[in-house]
Amino acid sequence: MKEVLENYTQIQSDDLFTLWKKELMLRGQIRERHSDLILRVNTTDELHFLLRSLYFGDRKSDFWHILFNSLDVMPVITWLLNSPRWLINEFLTYLPWLIIDTHPEPSQLQFLVNIYQKDFHQAFTSIVNVIDPETCDYLLSRSANPELRSLLKERKSDLITRKKDLFYGLSIDTKKTVSYATLYGDKIELLSSAIESLHKGNISNFGAPYGVERFSLLLETCDIIFQCGLVEDCLAMLFDLYEDYQQKNRLVAIIEDEKIYKQLSKLLRKVIPIYALLLNPLNTYTLTIDIYNKYFPRFSPEPASVQYLNIYASIITGLNTSTKNIFYEILYKTETIDKYRPDEIPLLYQEEIANGVSADHLLNLQNLVEQKLFSLPHEAFICMEYIRLIIAKRLAQPEKMYISELLRQYLYMWKWIPNQLFIHQHLFEQLAPLGCEQYRNEINQVLTSVQNYNDDDKLHKELINRPELFKKRDTNARLEVLTGKLMGVLS
Repeated sequence: MKEVLENYTQIQSDDLFTLWKKELMLRGQIRERHSDLILRVNTTDELHFLLRSLYFGDRKSDFWHILFNSLDVMPVITWLLNSPRWLINEFLTYLPWLIIDTHPEPSQLQFLVNIYQKDFHQAFTSIVNVIDPETCDYLLSRSANPELRSLLKERKSDLITRKKDLFYGLSIDTKKTVSYATLYGDKIELLSSAIESLHKGNISNFGAPYGVERFSLLLETCDIIFQCGLVEDCLAMLFDLYEDYQQKNRLVAIIEDEKIYKQLSKLLRKVIPIYALLLNPLNTYTLTIDIYNKYFPRFSPEPASVQYLNIYASIITGLNTSTKNIFYEILYKTETIDKYRPDEIPLLYQEEIANGVSADHLLNLQNLVEQKLFSLPHEAFICMEYIRLIIAKRLAQPEKMYISELLRQYLYMWKWIPNQLFIHQHLFEQLAPLGCEQYRNEINQVLTSVQNYNDDDKLHKELINRPELFKKRDTNARLEVLTGKLMGVLS
C-alpha cells in the first residue's frame, strides 16, 4: 500500500483524462494489496485518494485505520473536521471498536481533544466508555472543554468503582503499612496485578478474542498468578486456556507461533513440577509426566528439569535413612542433567562420595540455587534439599554463613507458598542450630504459629475478633499461616 501511495504522489500530467486513467490504475492496485494497518499519511491529497480507493472500494476498515494512524498531524485533523457530517459520524461510530482492537497509547488519542464538538457528544460518550484511566488522565490534562472533561471524569469515576468491585470492595493502598515480601515480590501487589491483568484479558476487550495477542496476555496473567503462589489456580487456568483454544480449533495455529510456544512451554516447565511437589512429594516425577501426557499432550517436559524430580525421590530416601549409599543412586541420576546441561555445575562428583564435598563446590551449589529460585523454583528447592542432605550425612562442613543463606532461601520459598514442604520441624532441628540467630528465630516463629493455629476455628475467631494482630510488622508468621490456610496449601 505504501508503494502505491508513493506512486500516486508522483503522477503528473497536464491532461486531466490521463491523470484520471493513472489514478484509476493505482486505485485498482491498492485495493488488491494486503492491509497495512500501520500506514499513515501527511497530506489531504493522499487522504482524498485513499477515500476514493478504499472507503468507496469496500475497504472501509483499512481507511479508518490509516486515518486513525494519521490524526497526530494537523492537516489530517482539519481534513476530518471539514469532511461531510456523515463521514465524521461514521468514523466516530467505528472508533470505539478500533480503540478496543489496537489498544493505543494515551498520546495517540490526543486528537479527540482537537475534534470534540457538542454535536458529537453522543458519539464521544461511546468512545470515552472504552478508554482506560491513564488515557482519561492524559486527555483531562489537555482539554479545557467542560463537556468533554465531564465525560472523562464520569468515565474515570466509573472505572474506579468497577476496580473496587473487582477487588471485592477492598482498597489496595500503595502506602500500606503491612508488607508481604516473597520470592517474586510483595504478595499484595502481585495479587493486585493479577486481578488487573485478568480484567484486561476479558474477551470483551479484544476484537479477535482467540488471537495471539489475547492468548499471550492470558499467559502473562497465569505467570503473575503463579508468582502469587496460587500454583493450582495457575495450572487450572492454563488447562482451561489450552482446552478453550483447542475446542475453537485455534490451538494448533497459536502454538505454531514460536513466541507463544516458548511462553507456554516455559510456564508449564515451572508450574507443573511445583504443583506435583505440593500434591505428592513422594511421587513427583511420575505425576509430572502424567499431567503433561493427559492434559498438555502437545508439550513434553524438558528432560533435565524433570530429572530433578527423580533425584528428589532419592534425596527423601537419603534424609530418612542412615546409609550414604543413596549418593551412588543420585550420582547415576545426575547423568541425565549432565547430558542435557553440560555447562551446569554437577550436583555430585564421584570422588565426593568418599572424600566429601569441597567448600568451593558447596558455594557453587548455593549459587546455583540462587540462579534457579526465580525461573525454576522446583529445581532450586531440590538443590536446597540436596545441600541439606550432604550436610545431614556430614559430606560437607559448611560455615555458618552458608547455613544462614540456605535458611534464608527456605524462608523465601515458605513466604511464597506457606506449605510445610518448605518449613518443618525436621529442617529446623537439622539446620537452624547451625545458622544465624535471625533466621533461626524466624523459622521458630513460623513453626510456633503453625502449631498454635492447627485448629482452624481458633484462627478464624482471632481474625474476626482481633484483626489488628495480623497487621503488626513483628508478627509476619501469623499472617503467613493465615495466607497458607486461605490458599489451601497449609492444613
